[in-house]
Amino acid sequence: MGKKIVKLLIIAFVVACTYTNVLADDEIVSLITYDMQNDVWSEDFVKDGFEETVSPPENDSKVETFSIFGEDERIKIGDTTKAPYSYIGSIITLNQAEIPISEGTAWLVGDSLAITAAHNVYNTKNQPKEIIFTLGENCGKSPYGDIKVTKWHIPQQFIEQKKKEPQKTYPKYDYAILELDKPIGKKNGYFSVENTFTVFD
Repeated sequence: MGKKIVKLLIIAFVVACTYTNVLADDEIVSLITYDMQNDVWSEDFVKDGFEETVSPPENDSKVETFSIFGEDERIKIGDTTKAPYSYIGSIITLNQAEIPISEGTAWLVGDSLAITAAHNVYNTKNQPKEIIFTLGENCGKSPYGDIKVTKWHIPQQFIEQKKKEPQKTYPKYDYAILELDKPIGKKNGYFSVENTFTVFD
């Protein structure tokens, strides 16, 4: 099957199972895949893709972007099994010796899909052997256990730039899509992703 170009007017990452390129800001971004189970790079894409339209989970509409002015009145969340906190987790990337090489945050965007930063999974010095996603972690407790990442997808441009200048950051391409070994989003719910796109053969 030939490659298809997906034009994203609102940046979103996955449209369907065979799309390997996205057009963002008039630039084609090639997404490539690393299969952790078989230790193989490829241009295969996500099997569990986003739906074209996603109904927001029950509490999703209550989540707003805000800034803190004056006194910080944030409080600690006691029950992380409730939405939307049950959509958010931490990831830890381990090398061949099972030593952590990076840690970060990821969040569910589908039954078995999560999004994180590319720098959390790709490292020019250490090839990740395993990535563990832990949802709703609270004071060392993991209400859903550890979920393994089976594949991840990042822009080719991020890899190319990191190889040239490993110490620099590249926010434009710094995102990754994670495929999980459990459809935990069916139980927990997930953040909706708004997207508008046009497909070209």
